[in-house]
Amino acid sequence: MASISEPFIRRPVGTTLLAIGLFLVGGVAYQFLPVAAVPNVDFPMIRVFATRPGADPSVMAATVAAPLERKLGEIAGLEQITSTSSLGTTSTCLASAKPIPRRRRFSCWR
Repeated sequence: MASISEPFIRRPVGTTLLAIGLFLVGGVAYQFLPVAAVPNVDFPMIRVFATRPGADPSVMAATVAAPLERKLGEIAGLEQITSTSSLGTTSTCLASAKPIPRRRRFSCWR
């Protein structure tokens, strides 16, 4: 029984021409691939920064981060809310399993 590679071994010129042809077809096809330079990706994460000059981290956590977490926690579909407070600033990160539509992101402020 003949192997699948036997005709390619017996005819090296035809094999070379076939390889070159496949390479050229791939090069032409590559030019027509629909690839965007900057894809439209909406990451399911929102980060909120707040400042209060001169406030220590415990004050920031109690008077800024906690009310922000309560208000932002009303957004449906959130999986995780984390806050980090430092001298005069707090950062709250909201994470979701699915992308949050832009209208729903800011509806809690209305």
